[in-house]
Amino acid sequence: MMSLTPECSEMLVLCKFQNEKENCSDIFTLSRTEFGFCCTFNYIPDDMLESEKKARRVENTGRENGLTLVLDSTTDDYFYPILATTGWKVMVFDPNDYPDMSTGGVMEFLLAPLAEKDVVLNVVALRSSENIRSYPIDKRGCYFPDERPSISITYTASDCILACKIEDIWNNCKCRPFFYLQPRPTEPSIKICTTEDLPCLRKYRNKRFYIVPYPDETLSSLINNSRTLYCRNCYPSCEGNTYIASSYVLDLTPDDFGKFSRYNVNSTTYSLLHMYFGKSEITCLKQDKSYRWYEYLSDAGGICGFFIGFSLISVIEIVYFSALFFLELLGHEPDLEADKEDEQISHNQLPIPTVYWSELLPRSKIRIREPK
Repeated sequence: MMSLTPECSEMLVLCKFQNEKENCSDIFTLSRTEFGFCCTFNYIPDDMLESEKKARRVENTGRENGLTLVLDSTTDDYFYPILATTGWKVMVFDPNDYPDMSTGGVMEFLLAPLAEKDVVLNVVALRSSENIRSYPIDKRGCYFPDERPSISITYTASDCILACKIEDIWNNCKCRPFFYLQPRPTEPSIKICTTEDLPCLRKYRNKRFYIVPYPDETLSSLINNSRTLYCRNCYPSCEGNTYIASSYVLDLTPDDFGKFSRYNVNSTTYSLLHMYFGKSEITCLKQDKSYRWYEYLSDAGGICGFFIGFSLISVIEIVYFSALFFLELLGHEPDLEADKEDEQISHNQLPIPTVYWSELLPRSKIRIREPK
């Protein structure tokens, strides 16, 4: 199958990354996907050597700081196309995930000949606090990358669903399609499917399009359905990035070679693709405990204060005055002689005059003049 696939150097006429011309064979590799062998950029499969596992990163946003490709559709080489169209299928996915459409982590775009398309990327990041590790999986609803490896070393929901699909194919057809990765390097190799297994693969093909990844009450009716693949424990990942892409297309005419002239190419079957990040800011979602002990205490105090005017200071005051009351009860006996002296002193003091409210009011000034 690899020998029948056109080479990337034949399809990619020109490659520019961060406004610098690159050798397409250096930045693109032929990788296995659900649609066979494809030319991939920044894809890091698990079977890649450790020295090669390094994704390229961009410094700034905008078209000039992204990836620009000039593609040759080679329409004269179409014999048995998968899709009833000419041009390209562009897939956008996470560098560490296998590009499988059924997992929901792949976005697809079609690029026709004589067309220019801009694909603008934005990122939504998910981060989880270490405090939720103590909760069971069904409560927090996610796995940390180091908790449960499936096909790759680190856990991802996409790889977990892929392993579930491989297991289902093995249970029904006793083989593995060539474009799927080996479940784990430590496990024995599984027989690769051949043309003899095609009838069995077609029989159970539709089942793998309807997947229930983990127990869900709303999908309980589909779990026991023979037409649905139930993976049991493929919960989402607690940490990861989700890429959201939007595309803009501009059709070109055969006489419009101005777009290609600056790339020193000229053909009626070429297409232009620009892929870049639209903005430097990202949306970051954090998963954490909903309530801690002091938040429960604060809510309890707020409810008491709302209904009965009760607060934490009231508790302290009650304890304080109660302690003073008991100290007076447990104190020494009263000294009668000291009480008599205090009473005598109080009799010798001058009586406190009565205060009338009229004395507190301002008085009018009286002026006396001498008679002339």
